[in-house]
Amino acid sequence: EQVKIGTTGLKQVCMVTWSLEKAEKVWSAILGMPAEHLRTPPWTEVPSFTEGKADDFCEDFILFRLENDVILEIFGPGNPNGNPWRRYLEEHGEGVMNLAFYVDEDRRLAYDAIGTVCGAKEPYHEGFYPDCTYTFVDTYPELGVQLNIKRCEDNREKIRQINAAAQEKGKV
Repeated sequence: EQVKIGTTGLKQVCMVTWSLEKAEKVWSAILGMPAEHLRTPPWTEVPSFTEGKADDFCEDFILFRLENDVILEIFGPGNPNGNPWRRYLEEHGEGVMNLAFYVDEDRRLAYDAIGTVCGAKEPYHEGFYPDCTYTFVDTYPELGVQLNIKRCEDNREKIRQINAAAQEKGKV
């Protein structure tokens, strides 16, 4: 059964911490599995924008693949410039930053549903993977956590256009 925002389940929990090494040690011991070490891709591969401005970060993070295809993702403080994870950490401290849900329909429907009960009606951060769009909606005042609304969609042409426009402006 679908819930109001058009999703059938939780897909990811994103946490932020001041010490990625400590988080890895403790979570690995608790979960009984090693963390996967990843890095956010370069902007030219996965362009993202915070408050409408192109981001400038390439951050290390870890993740654990849990049952039912749920992922626990953990970011450290990283680069203070254009980094939504660092911003959240500075404003709210360590802990769960966002809960991610994939939606099958237009993300706009999810934003409209969120906006009926939360002040935020639009995402403040948006990123484009070749096969998925992710967005952060600041629902912290109402939920104590942000929502990450994701949708599987082909963004290859959009990424090409974003890169072409950035190249034209001399940003890439």
